[in-house]
Amino acid sequence: HFQVVVISSVLLLQVVSGFSRMLTQLNFLLVSPPSAPMSASLMSLPLHMQLLGSLSSTLVLPLLLHWSRIKSLSVCCLLFIVTSILVIFTEISWMFRLTEFMSGFASGLTLPLMHIYSSEVFTPKRRTKFALVISFLHTLGEMIAAVVGYFFTIEV
Repeated sequence: HFQVVVISSVLLLQVVSGFSRMLTQLNFLLVSPPSAPMSASLMSLPLHMQLLGSLSSTLVLPLLLHWSRIKSLSVCCLLFIVTSILVIFTEISWMFRLTEFMSGFASGLTLPLMHIYSSEVFTPKRRTKFALVISFLHTLGEMIAAVVGYFFTIEV
């Protein structure tokens, strides 16, 4: 029964990952002043910061692999929670960059750890299905964040 709880938590982590990534991008766009037109480079800055965080997470990943996979995934979950809280309450530009970097960093750690965990637990046929489910759940989390962002920004 413990494995069922762990696997369901791991799958839920992918939804949280997608939600957190989209939330950081939407927050930057929603807080920016609407009167000032944004250049393409400024508009893509959240994505670039997330990619930088993902890239830098590859430097930390070998250190975390010596530690438990489940504990490492728990740290990623904590990073997603902290990132989401900071995104909600920030209005300072350097905090935007920090939350975008943290979101990318946690996402960059989560995906390889999940595939390493699945390779230890599942057969090759099930690993393929698990990889598809991981991608679907990440996209679902991004869609949920977009819908939530839309409903909370409607002006009546």
